[in-house]
Amino acid sequence: MGGFGWIFKDPYSGSPRSMCSNRSHVGSALIAEALAVKAVLADAALSGLTLVTFWSDSKTLISALSSKDRHIDIQTILHDISVLCQSFVSISFKHIPRLMNCEADSLAKSALYVP
Repeated sequence: MGGFGWIFKDPYSGSPRSMCSNRSHVGSALIAEALAVKAVLADAALSGLTLVTFWSDSKTLISALSSKDRHIDIQTILHDISVLCQSFVSISFKHIPRLMNCEADSLAKSALYVP
């Protein structure tokens, strides 16, 4: 099972919005992270956001998203993310150390206990 947690922070109002979800039968941590990005971007697009900076503590995923590295196990998810990226005027993917990503990490862990 994989737990996902994400937080939208508006740089102008400073008001955060957080969500979490889970999914059973996730093959790896990288797949779980990629599915989380896909869910976040779909939610952001539906929310009408146009300028997005996505932060993750997964260096492997950020590298795959930024450099178009080939990862067979997440290739389909990366394609879906690429299509979702077209919904935004500007989007960037950046790495953040896990110690600085505690809030989202806690949300993701709490999602594991939601039925």
